[in-house]
Amino acid sequence: MQNISSDKTGAYARAEEGEMARKSGVRLAAAATLVILACLWIAPSTANAAELTAYRSKGSKATRKLMRGLVNTVFGLPCEIVSNVSKTWQTEDPLTGLTAGAYEGTKMGLKRVGIGVYETATFLAPTGHAYEPFLKDELPPV
Repeated sequence: MQNISSDKTGAYARAEEGEMARKSGVRLAAAATLVILACLWIAPSTANAAELTAYRSKGSKATRKLMRGLVNTVFGLPCEIVSNVSKTWQTEDPLTGLTAGAYEGTKMGLKRVGIGVYETATFLAPTGHAYEPFLKDELPPV
């Protein structure tokens, strides 16, 4: 009798551990999906951003610079990693896409975060070329 009840308890514990692992995986997938959706939602097209910048007032350009800096600071690193892994994955094999793409994405993401911090700190001053972004594209298309 003792063996049967301990076996049921062990099986129950294993099932509970499996359920916890599944929930953890679902949470991680949900968080990754939210980051990707945020990148897709925030990333405007480069041509449209250039057209809009030409017709904005000085205050509007400063606000745009502040928002661009905040977005680059918060979403720059994860969006660049996802974008570069995707680009490298499409041109190379999956292993190279994951390793080299993640490396290049981390390099570009850290650069983007640094520029974002700088633009956030200096949003009232027309640095660069009259509030124009330092990077060609504001966020990578994912």
